[in-house]
Amino acid sequence: MIMNYGRSGHAVCMHYHDDPALQAMGYLDRYKKTRTAIQFSAILTTEGKVENMSPQDAPNDLVEVIGRRLPDELYHYLAKGTIGPRILNVTTSGTILELPPLDGGYAEGYHKLVLNDLTDLRMSALSLLARSNVHRYYQYQDVTLRCWFDKENPKTLVVKEAPDLTPQVRSWNVTADIFESSTSLHRSCQLLGITTLSLSDNDLASKSTRRDGPKKLLHQKDEVLFNTLWRFFQVRGYLDAQHRFTAWGNVLHSAMTALHGKSQLEEPVFLAIELARLGRLTADFIFHDYNGAPIRGSDTDQRNCLLVSRVACFGKLRHKAIGFTGPLSRHLLAYHSMVKAVRNSLRDLAEVVLANMLLAGDAERDRKDLTEIGLE
Repeated sequence: MIMNYGRSGHAVCMHYHDDPALQAMGYLDRYKKTRTAIQFSAILTTEGKVENMSPQDAPNDLVEVIGRRLPDELYHYLAKGTIGPRILNVTTSGTILELPPLDGGYAEGYHKLVLNDLTDLRMSALSLLARSNVHRYYQYQDVTLRCWFDKENPKTLVVKEAPDLTPQVRSWNVTADIFESSTSLHRSCQLLGITTLSLSDNDLASKSTRRDGPKKLLHQKDEVLFNTLWRFFQVRGYLDAQHRFTAWGNVLHSAMTALHGKSQLEEPVFLAIELARLGRLTADFIFHDYNGAPIRGSDTDQRNCLLVSRVACFGKLRHKAIGFTGPLSRHLLAYHSMVKAVRNSLRDLAEVVLANMLLAGDAERDRKDLTEIGLE
């Protein structure tokens, strides 16, 4: 077709311009935008600068094709793995695209989770990122949630109506000389355990509240990590304005205490609490059409078995290196998809809290451990 109609894609589009199907698709306009986006795509140069290919020839309205750019500093954190691409893609595209999970995505419970239950988490991340020294445009850009099970009725998330979380996160500016005596008691724990259990020290809670005056720059890796988690806990409602535990914070502290140093269970316990907050850690039969649910014993036996199986979905099971040969429970596969969806949203929020700290200048930016911090 290209060889016969002018040897260019534009000539082919013009040849079929009057075709009703192409007009309904707006094909010519879509072709122009796609070609322009490829020709002037954003690249990261070897010098670390983000620019367009052939910038001298780029059109003035390129922003309408490839979107508004983020600060170069944020691209640097993306390149270093300090923040992942998922939340940045949502911010720049203005779209959350929910694809079906591994189980097929036919369960109504999973539909409600991604459509409604995760909204607060998503809004917190989008709102905080939009107020992290990026273009003010993002504070007023609505985000569209499109789900595979209801493509014709997208949901709009109004970012400008989300509460400003900046005062909450900026209240944390705790240096090592303040938290060292409290955190040193829990060094056998991992990050979640240390930051949770150390706050049982009332002196740390009182000293951690940021006072008016010159800000102390956070230099050490532990300072950045601990302050990130404490800010994250406050955004999630585990801590109040005085940096003391709320009701859910007491639940988190009690759960971490009960682990007795089993650090490998800290993340599963935290995920279980988050699912409980969403009303999803229950023994209810929410996947009625899926195989793999308990079928033997009394109703009580089945519910108990189901609850234990769901709790197991939070942990990491290691199988022998021979490949799995047992039966597949589609029921538990669906529940695992719910756990994964919640975990991804929590991860996005934690990464935004970290990026906000760096962009605001609360921590030293010129550092060599950005990748290590991101991997935590």
